[in-house]
Amino acid sequence: MIHRDGKIVYVNDQGLKMIRAAGAEDIIGRNVMDFVSEGFKTIAMERIRQMTETNMPVEPIEEIFIREDKTTFAGEIFAYPVHFQGLPAIKVIINDVSSRKEAEDQLRKSEKKYATLVNHVQDVIFQTDTDAKITFLNDAWFDLTGFEVQDAIGKSILDFLEETDNKSTELYTRIRRLLMLGIATHERDLKIQTAEEGSKYIQVKFSAIYNDEHSIVGISGMIIDIHARKSAELEL
Repeated sequence: MIHRDGKIVYVNDQGLKMIRAAGAEDIIGRNVMDFVSEGFKTIAMERIRQMTETNMPVEPIEEIFIREDKTTFAGEIFAYPVHFQGLPAIKVIINDVSSRKEAEDQLRKSEKKYATLVNHVQDVIFQTDTDAKITFLNDAWFDLTGFEVQDAIGKSILDFLEETDNKSTELYTRIRRLLMLGIATHERDLKIQTAEEGSKYIQVKFSAIYNDEHSIVGISGMIIDIHARKSAELEL
């Protein structure tokens, strides 16, 4: 789309389709602001002023546009000064990002739903990167260990785990090697440090996190509190 002095002087077929216009004759001569939602008109007019005065392009932004049928869509807009038919004008390229915005919204809702779900699970759910650094923990982590979730994120999970024989050397490497061999889930009884009570017996279930190339990019798992049961067994 190209406009001059606020009036549309050119629109291509893709632009007509995007705004659901029957033909160019319905658009040519119209005020470009007819297609900008009320909340973005001030911004749009300021951007036009800047381009007119400086003859320089402006940064791309997302705006809400109005179609001919009065429905709206989110668009990423690129605008820059040009000459059209020998006179100064402004060319506008609009990418409809409605599908992307909807997908992002659905992802946010899904992530919120997932976070709500996992934070109601009594067992600890965790994820690490390939260096064993914690990237995710649910709220059960604090209930089990007494350590704040935000304080543990970014630390190595090995800082908190120890094997029951107190030999934690190469624990993560061995687990990762087992997962690389194709074992879907690896379980191990370990101990976990706590903020106030020394250590507790736990059972940890490890699973690999793969990328699209099927390379391991981290480990996810669940930590189950078995301290009471394990302590009772040891007393027998």
